[in-house]
Amino acid sequence: MSVFVAGKEFLTAVLNEVCMDERFDRFTVRDEFMGQKLFDVRCSDLRLDNIASRDSMGEARAELLLSIDSAHHQEVPSHDDLRSCFHSSLLLPPQNIDEVAGAINDAVAASRRRQGFLGQQAVSIDSNLAYKRLLSRLYLERSRFGIEYENPKDLMVTISKVSIRELARASNHKLDRRKDPGGLKRALHGRSFADALPNRPTLRATKALNALAEHGAIRDIFTYYEVDGGMDDVHDSAAADEMIVRELSAHNRPGQLDQVFLTADDSMSSLLDGERMRHAVIKYPKELPSRLDSTPWLLRELLYDLSLLFRCIRIEGTGVSVMGIWPDKASNDYGNERICIAVEEGSRIGDELRRDHRILQRFHGSEGIDLRRLR
Repeated sequence: MSVFVAGKEFLTAVLNEVCMDERFDRFTVRDEFMGQKLFDVRCSDLRLDNIASRDSMGEARAELLLSIDSAHHQEVPSHDDLRSCFHSSLLLPPQNIDEVAGAINDAVAASRRRQGFLGQQAVSIDSNLAYKRLLSRLYLERSRFGIEYENPKDLMVTISKVSIRELARASNHKLDRRKDPGGLKRALHGRSFADALPNRPTLRATKALNALAEHGAIRDIFTYYEVDGGMDDVHDSAAADEMIVRELSAHNRPGQLDQVFLTADDSMSSLLDGERMRHAVIKYPKELPSRLDSTPWLLRELLYDLSLLFRCIRIEGTGVSVMGIWPDKASNDYGNERICIAVEEGSRIGDELRRDHRILQRFHGSEGIDLRRLR
């Protein structure tokens, strides 16, 4: 077996090798946590079929929960986590995506017309849209979703320091050795990632680390401004929401810096109305369909998010597994969006993937890891 760590872009190489191989007309993505089939992918057009239903995943999850201590039930992913991955990948985009695109296009257009320090417009987001990874994934398929700008630096994104601290706190939680994570490990006997679970980030912390990676992507892609109003730390989510709105609205300067606040939280709307701040509440679909059209870039994002929330996914028939968690994975691996690829001996695309990895290694310095640590 070959095992190596690479950047998220390597998933594009995996998809290319599978879809260019004439022996595959479709492939199945299965989660390694519960052994649940998640969906099929047609190689000809990347259409997703037979997406796992809430009932089928509920049965598989209930069976696993019976074998582990209740202290670790929250570590077992659910159908809601699958739906979240489809939301964050934008394969299941917001129902009012036109309103989102319009707000972004208006902000860019106004900023292009500005004179000096006057007329700047910005888009603001809160923590829930960082979890959804909305802005960075919109950038990947901007023309498809009606985003008109060509230079992403034309868009200014403002983020509250309170929101960043809220994510940082949520990310700082690991599976507690005192609560016998070995029981979870034993229930997952034979899974390639099971040894890596003890003393690793919890599922909730993993989601927060992915949201912090969204902040890093926003800093790299757009014009980024972090608003720090000197607010006190709060540990209550409702109080944090109020602080975020107050911090951003205090920075609003009509005619100089106007902000439109994007949120997926209905409860934020009344707070924003109270501060007279322009905003849009983003509505995500509540149910997953059984099939969806896809694109190479967004399917890559879906596979990446699935590898985090489900810890490991397998592309059946290829001998390839994608792990979002492995021994010694560091916090910067989340920020750099790195994954661990395991290629079994005899894999039908193993030689091609090893070649692709050697090529990418020269550009990005992806590092090999000790296979013995994964046994």
